[in-house]
Amino acid sequence: MFGRGEFAFAFGLGLREDQCRTTPVISRLERTVEQQPDRFDVSGSSLGEARAVFESGYDGSEFRVEPLSMPTEYRYSSIGDDGVSLRSTVLRADGRGTISTGGDVVVSWLTSGSGMFRAAGADVSAVQGRPNLYPVGERFGFHYVDSSISLVQVDAGFLARLAGVEGAVGGLGFNADAVPDVDDVRRWNLALRSAAPALLDASAPDLARTEGRMLIAAAVLRLFPPTVGMPAALLLPKNVRVRAAVEYIHANADLPITVIDVAEAVGASVRALQSAFQRHLESTPNTYLRNVRLDRVRALLLRADPAVASVAGIASAWGFLHLGRFAATYTQRVGEKPSATLRHTW
Repeated sequence: MFGRGEFAFAFGLGLREDQCRTTPVISRLERTVEQQPDRFDVSGSSLGEARAVFESGYDGSEFRVEPLSMPTEYRYSSIGDDGVSLRSTVLRADGRGTISTGGDVVVSWLTSGSGMFRAAGADVSAVQGRPNLYPVGERFGFHYVDSSISLVQVDAGFLARLAGVEGAVGGLGFNADAVPDVDDVRRWNLALRSAAPALLDASAPDLARTEGRMLIAAAVLRLFPPTVGMPAALLLPKNVRVRAAVEYIHANADLPITVIDVAEAVGASVRALQSAFQRHLESTPNTYLRNVRLDRVRALLLRADPAVASVAGIASAWGFLHLGRFAATYTQRVGEKPSATLRHTW
């Protein structure tokens, strides 16, 4: 799981020397009854130490840290508590591997350098200053070069309570496909600037820190709107096959699967699966699969650079080979032409 975390050098809010303590090992710090914020800062110039620090702090595996032409430097800084934490990382090297957010929701944004991470079967390029939502509840790959990254980490249960869906069937999910626009980023930055002073100050009153945590959590919910899990009916034991089919489609939408493959994967006949989808989802398996793929295409179009990407190229990669038919279907589902989505600027 991510080590409890810190804030953003991007906003000039790096921790002062007297706010930090340095240690060679990342560990969960003991918390006082008053929930004083945990503070942590470690830095150095060793490739081996950098790998060990980030692999430990990010529940990582297959980590590789390789030198660049510049001197190697790393820093991992953090401040926060069980509900909300702020952090920043600096790595003057080439770093890659696999990490997990555990039970937390993590928003990151690049402040310098370059990088990408893997989400929903696709590479997501990190754009400086634009917040991204890391995949929630699953391991994912990343690759950053000469990077400085700021992150906000919020407990998923805390967000669920704030969103008013605690105990909702299927739990709280998040719209990771949302791409913040200029106004979204402006509101996000304002929330961070407003909340950071109380969260960074150990002497701040408990009420001020609580308000800061609430402000940050609310900003995450606005930036990446929450969703509730599957319909309640799908969680009944008798509907285990249709639930498995939905999960199979989401996990394999990037592969050339058909309704026959889905039916075989869950041990049902095509006719039975079609009937179950119509009854519980008011859709057919083919339509459901097509919509999942359309949503993935939209997510990629929103993140793509229109100077180098094309609608045809992205659509064909997801199995939409007839461009005219694809454009009509896409427009019907999304409400705009795919070319308009590609021109979207944040």
